[in-house]
Amino acid sequence: MLKHWFPTSIYNVEQIIDDVEFDCVQQAALRVCAKAPNSTSWLCNTYNTMHSCNLVDVKDFDTLHQYIMYHVRQYTSALGAVSDDLYISQSWINMAGRGDYQEVHCHPDSVISGVYYLQVPVGSPSITFYNFNNIGDMCTLRYSNLNELNYANCTYEPVENSLILFRSYVQHAVKVMQVDGQRISISFNTKYR
Repeated sequence: MLKHWFPTSIYNVEQIIDDVEFDCVQQAALRVCAKAPNSTSWLCNTYNTMHSCNLVDVKDFDTLHQYIMYHVRQYTSALGAVSDDLYISQSWINMAGRGDYQEVHCHPDSVISGVYYLQVPVGSPSITFYNFNNIGDMCTLRYSNLNELNYANCTYEPVENSLILFRSYVQHAVKVMQVDGQRISISFNTKYR
């Protein structure tokens, strides 16, 4: 009998805020980007405010963060985890244009991480999640039928006003943006108090 012992669960929901709030968050994000310097501190070229402006401290994002925490509680409840003491410890803007990318990484010192999509030009690259169960797999099985039990990675095609949540240890990346325009997202980490 086949048992799933180490599944990786990803949570996704679309249209988490109404159109009025969505417009307010978009405008607030553009204001932050106009003032906050790029703080990329890893191997990528995507503009971000990770170390220059924590959105947790910006009142314009309070409502969005409340909606995000509602979904974090839904996700952790489905996982059978306690969420009462979880809070958003860090939140930042990512802005990617043509030629920008995000290398494979995870979010240390965090429990649940996620991405909220504000602006997604047609043809923007997906976010790719990597199967950490395959790390160190030196003698790989030969698969005749790819399915959720043997995928090396899975992708999510972003949609504006959508949210994706994942355990912070899950490695992920975004390939090179090959279209014009700006993909704008808000990433965040949560911790226990």
